[in-house]
Amino acid sequence: MNEKIRWFLLLVVVSFIISSSLRFGAYTRSDDISSVPCLGCLGLDPVLKSEFQYEVEGEHPSFALNALNQSVVVIKYRTDACSACDEMEPVVDELEVEYTEVKFIHINLDHASQPKRESYHTYDVKGERGDITGVPMFVIMTLDERDGKLKPYYKVLYGIYEKEELASDITKALESYPEKKQMTPMTELFVDTQCQYCPSAEESLVDLYDRTFFVSYVTDAPGHSGAYAKYLEEKYRKEDGEKGHPRAVFQGGVKRKIGTGRDVKDAYSSILSQLNLTPEDIDLTLSKHRDNGSLKIGYDLESRVEGRYHLKVMIVDRYSPWKNIEGEPIPFAFVDNAFNKSLNLDKDENVNETRSWDGTEKVDLEELGKDLGVYGILMKDEKIVQTAEVRPDVGRILIDSNLREKNPITPGENKRYVFNIHNKGKTKEDINITMGQENESWEVEYPSSLEVESEENKSIGLNITAPEGAAINSSINFTVHAYMKGKDHISDKLKITALVKRDSIFPKMGGIKVDPEDPRVGEKTEIRILAVDNEEIEKVNISYYVCTDKLCGPVKEKSMQKSGKDYTATVGPFDEKYSYLHFTVSAEDSSGNLNLTEEQEVIFKEEEETTPLSFSSVMSALMIACLIAYCREKRRDT
Repeated sequence: MNEKIRWFLLLVVVSFIISSSLRFGAYTRSDDISSVPCLGCLGLDPVLKSEFQYEVEGEHPSFALNALNQSVVVIKYRTDACSACDEMEPVVDELEVEYTEVKFIHINLDHASQPKRESYHTYDVKGERGDITGVPMFVIMTLDERDGKLKPYYKVLYGIYEKEELASDITKALESYPEKKQMTPMTELFVDTQCQYCPSAEESLVDLYDRTFFVSYVTDAPGHSGAYAKYLEEKYRKEDGEKGHPRAVFQGGVKRKIGTGRDVKDAYSSILSQLNLTPEDIDLTLSKHRDNGSLKIGYDLESRVEGRYHLKVMIVDRYSPWKNIEGEPIPFAFVDNAFNKSLNLDKDENVNETRSWDGTEKVDLEELGKDLGVYGILMKDEKIVQTAEVRPDVGRILIDSNLREKNPITPGENKRYVFNIHNKGKTKEDINITMGQENESWEVEYPSSLEVESEENKSIGLNITAPEGAAINSSINFTVHAYMKGKDHISDKLKITALVKRDSIFPKMGGIKVDPEDPRVGEKTEIRILAVDNEEIEKVNISYYVCTDKLCGPVKEKSMQKSGKDYTATVGPFDEKYSYLHFTVSAEDSSGNLNLTEEQEVIFKEEEETTPLSFSSVMSALMIACLIAYCREKRRDT
């Protein structure tokens, strides 16, 4: 057999192998994502859609199920080169703005991780095995009851749609989705009476009280209160090795934050926003009332699932007898456990119990006043699966402001400082305001009293005039004290420091950029910000910390370097266990005026898995190699 015949037969064999692999299944759909058709790009493709259904090819991906536990889900699939996908982008953006209760997941098949790329085939109901229908593709998912259980119920749409048609299907999904069970997250704050930074942590959680109920464990409190606080803190310490106060533990250890600083409230708020709360199908209610010198405390559990659980019902004091280092009552301090027991619950079982409580060996009920609350948590395998609360009977006053720690003022300047008074009580209250100041030569004007409606937030102006001869860099403290008329113990205060400067204008910052935009945890990340001032900017610093899903590391700080009008700093790389980067930028001018940005969060991008070459790609390469070799051989023969 001559050489030409041998080469011809080799080409025939290779071609047969390739065509067979494409026809009989050596090719798989996940290997061909790069050739997804663009539906509607030529205006010739039919509009395709399915009805809502339960069955799915394989299993639902975990990222979809996790989101579905919280809300209705819309998944949008697209590719880079897809004009129809581009046309649908503004439509989906509008829907995402209107349906804030719906979770939208955007997947670009050209850049997504392997699990998200493979999820396309799970929901491609119009495509046959070994075939791909195309993009844009939309999956609308909800939960619906089937055979007595809630199951994923979804609909798939392909191509270009009017906004109203997609909105109609989303509305149907929302109507099917079961009413979401509510679970208020719990925060445990470990403090002591001599802790320097604990008061700021306590105040931050009081300000966030509408988003979390929290208990302050005072580790040096007398008797059982302090002993139990030490026991619980040691338990957490053995798990992560962290020490120090204040120590905040969110939702039983799901996330933790050690230490504090000027950004502690923002850090706590950010963590609360990240909590993924999935309560068990169990109703937990608590009761509390006084009866003949004792406190009657009860719980009622109605379970629609079975399992072994642990119930803890805590008694807390809104204005505790233990004072922090600033002389203020430590808020919502743990006093005692009313119940602390294990329970075996059967499906459709109701369990309830009531007990009397009149204090501990070191704390008498009558000494605690009427400001007691009761918190309850139900745990399964050390995880909090349901919470309940009976908040203290009294109202609350909160004073807050956007004022800085030190507020610049120039000699002779009259400056207005604005703060807010919140009445968190259930009735309208008369609020009295008093002012303490260190130097009577400064003029101060403020209202001495006002009425604040229930749940109202009222802004108050404080006018301060500095003396003409006030020395540069001198400062004066003012203390605003607001309290309910006739209920002096229900109060709050705010300290304002005025600092005399040649210039009272703060540096301006903006245009924060992160490079790369979607950084990975194992690479360096550049932070860039624009900072300008009418004087010279003295320094720009960045404070940052990283978090896993459960624990946040310490706050670190470094200087940012000037680059034109911008300032830059590089952070990282960080350990692969971390998922989030939080940072705040501060700028200070030559007069000492300091400005801070709000805390920023960066989510590290998942490492993309390397997709192996498909069998057809290898065969194609082999065929090309054979053609090249054949051509060379033929040229040699001629």
